[in-house]
Amino acid sequence: MQLSDDAKITPDVAKDIKTLWSDDGIKRTFGYRALFQVPDSASYFFERVDFLAQAGYVPSEEDVLRCRDRTTGAHGENIDIAGTTFEVVDVGGQRSERKAWVKLAR
Repeated sequence: MQLSDDAKITPDVAKDIKTLWSDDGIKRTFGYRALFQVPDSASYFFERVDFLAQAGYVPSEEDVLRCRDRTTGAHGENIDIAGTTFEVVDVGGQRSERKAWVKLAR
């Protein structure tokens, strides 16, 4: 998968992100991230911005695991491993979504 040029983090953009992330006011504001819909994993990527800006950057397993796509409802996927089928269910994690998936835990 190729990123479009406007989706790439250049060294200049990385420098700007590092400058912002080192600011005490920004870090204090980050403590209120839930109010701004900022994911918890943002700090991980801010800390690693130099790696993200490198030419030829390939996400690590940790990078992929830290990515998050907000979902709603319950979505299942069957995965076959060595002849055994597992059903993995992703459920929306917000309080408002709990009614949609609580019946799956019973």
